[in-house]
Amino acid sequence: MWIKRSLMIVPACLLVFLAQSFFWAPSNDSAADNEGRQNRIIFYMGGDPSDMNPWSSSTTTDSTITQYLYEGLLRYNREYLIEPWLSEYVTINHQLEVPVPPGLDFTQFKSSLKERYGKALAECEKISDGDDEPKYFDYTSGEPASGPADNTVAFTKPTMVRVLLKAEVQQGAITSAVDPDFGDKFYGENMVKFLIAQEGVPEGAITPSVAEKLTDKVGLPAISHKPIVEMRVRPGVYWTDGPFFTAANRTWQVFLNGDMVGSVEADSAAAAESQVRERHKAKETDKVEAKPYDKRFGDEDAGPWWGRGPEMTA
Repeated sequence: MWIKRSLMIVPACLLVFLAQSFFWAPSNDSAADNEGRQNRIIFYMGGDPSDMNPWSSSTTTDSTITQYLYEGLLRYNREYLIEPWLSEYVTINHQLEVPVPPGLDFTQFKSSLKERYGKALAECEKISDGDDEPKYFDYTSGEPASGPADNTVAFTKPTMVRVLLKAEVQQGAITSAVDPDFGDKFYGENMVKFLIAQEGVPEGAITPSVAEKLTDKVGLPAISHKPIVEMRVRPGVYWTDGPFFTAANRTWQVFLNGDMVGSVEADSAAAAESQVRERHKAKETDKVEAKPYDKRFGDEDAGPWWGRGPEMTA
């Protein structure tokens, strides 16, 4: 029984955030530091957390992500806990876009986050200003009202803030910027009361359907939470984002007049050279040379490997 219990000790935050989902590109500002991104693999992820657990999910928008994560970058140790293997470390950061809670201005909200999260708070920037002019709505129907009256509630458009919480890097470890129950605490204490804690509104008076309608009509921006999983690959581990590599013994790197023009699959070097001569319409005087692909994925005798093979683009 202890083995079964141990199998359930897999870190909740990792199972929630390291799994099947969809990717989106970082902003230009966040992608500018190319030098600092060398040897790093970064996943920008989102979606329903229930779809992000590779053990329980039966559908996925990107079926390869489980293979990315479990083909050597991470492994289970003898205590059935996930740990880095070919990764030097794994960090789970959290980027959020949230409204400033009622009763606080931007400066006060930023100070409260700094007090709570300390050095994990890497960024807290205002992305849009709020509107002080209230809009009135009937909280029983969700429809606009002309002004204060029975069954009405006043809303003001909140100031929106981008928050980035960064985990501290620990070699050989998986670290998260926050505890696994971070979402419940953050949203429960700061955000959920936007529609249900207005002065004069009886508890339970705003139904979920009316709350959704109010959110749309008031124009409250949606709260977004984007986990960012970052891994640093150990030196000497080769990875390329091409198709899956299935023909190690039939893959050739091909050179035309000394310049590599890509890779091809062929039964021999001569056949590979012939393909390239035909595709590139090489002249008789052009020098075409095919060499065995020197990064042999799957050859564990040559050391650990992970990733994909080359694009067959020659």
